[in-house]
Amino acid sequence: MAKMFPDELTEAFSGYHTPAERRVYEKFRRELPDRYHVFHDLRWDDPGLDDSKTRGQIDFLIVDIERGFLAVEVKGGRCDYEPAYRSWRSRDRTGERHSISDPFEQAQAAARVIRKLLAKQPELDGTYIPHHHVVIFPDCTFQKRYIRADIHAWQLIDQECLFNLAQSIDTAFARAFPARKLPRQHGRRILSGIRRLFGDRPLRGESPLAARIREISEKLIVLTDNQLAVLNNLRDNKRLLVRGCAGSGKTMMAVHKAKMLAEQGMRVLLVCFNKPLSEYLHRECEAHDNITVGSFHKLCMDWLEEAGQPVVEINDDHWYSVTLPNMVADRLDAIPHRFDAIIVDE
Repeated sequence: MAKMFPDELTEAFSGYHTPAERRVYEKFRRELPDRYHVFHDLRWDDPGLDDSKTRGQIDFLIVDIERGFLAVEVKGGRCDYEPAYRSWRSRDRTGERHSISDPFEQAQAAARVIRKLLAKQPELDGTYIPHHHVVIFPDCTFQKRYIRADIHAWQLIDQECLFNLAQSIDTAFARAFPARKLPRQHGRRILSGIRRLFGDRPLRGESPLAARIREISEKLIVLTDNQLAVLNNLRDNKRLLVRGCAGSGKTMMAVHKAKMLAEQGMRVLLVCFNKPLSEYLHRECEAHDNITVGSFHKLCMDWLEEAGQPVVEINDDHWYSVTLPNMVADRLDAIPHRFDAIIVDE
């Protein structure tokens, strides 16, 4: 069995809604050998295509990694060709005739566009990409297969040919690509490129941690009575220690108070003791230029370097808790940063 893309028709694909394409899809699935990879309803939209149809669709693309690919256009109904006008018409079940685009020109244009799209991929830049095209008429037969000099008989696959579809496709590949076979690695790169065009990789949406934190913060933006009481005490007290269990809103209150003070024109230091929290606090306060945010130890090392004090970090609890803070205390006069308010989120 051929390898089908998609492996099952759904409403998102044209074959689900078009009986002729659906029948051809099922015959490809059942009758073609596994060396063929069949892509259904491949679409493109690329304004950068020069001298080509920048937006379009091809019903099927058949890939043989040892020979190349065939673009396949399917035309249902009873079709007629008028050479005097080079026009194609299709008759529906009621006998009414409808003008249709030249299916061979459609398939040929699609094959050329797909080759160009593949050539734009870095993995296939400069790579020889064999390509050709055929048209399948699943609802009618033709007594004469010769149409004109630029269309070969093997490119026309009618209802009669569908009785032995595998042989018809094998013949088309043999006639389209009579030269020696492609190296398999070469063919696999072409197949991978077509799979990228088709879009065979699923897309999984994720919720970043920062977004989840922001969402929770927005839900908690309405302060409780206890939190309002704490904020009111902050107005009347220069120093205040706020205690609370995890999730009680201490960080949110710290951010809220920092913004309130900053909006009053104060220079505010909002400091914490771990890097992930400092990154979150920085994002929350980035709109306020007069709020300085950082982790305690990172701020200490940055300020010492600004003051001309070399810092050699030692991975030791005593160095972080005693030595580094004392180094900052000894160099306070050389550190230019001064603040009107300091908020510590432990």
